Amino acid sequence: MNKVLGVAVVSTLLVSGGAFADAGLELAQAKQCSTCHDVYVPARAPSFRSISMKYNGRNATRAQVMAITETIKKGSPDAGGYHWPLTTMPTAGTRPIASDAEAAQLTRWILGLK
Repeated sequence: MNKVLGVAVVSTLLVSGGAFADAGLELAQAKQCSTCHDVYVPARAPSFRSISMKYNGRNATRAQVMAITETIKKGSPDAGGYHWPLTTMPTAGTRPIASDAEAAQLTRWILGLK
């Protein structure tokens, strides 16, 4: 019985992890993030994985997490300027707005990429 329960818990975690990844990607696509960003390959902007690596993934400091979240919400000009050498992220008025909850979800998803 304990073995069955353990398998069920692990299966649930794996499925929910996949669901979280899918939800993050779907939200990024809905907010038009993928116009400039790819998950793994740098395009017009750094890849989401590159961002995760730059900010040490899930070990990012609170200040770094807040900076990423603010950039997602406001764009780089309104959130303190360049965050990557010469790349700026468009301001919120020129792309779909991400709510506080959506920006936080996108930040967690990005920082969770390996």
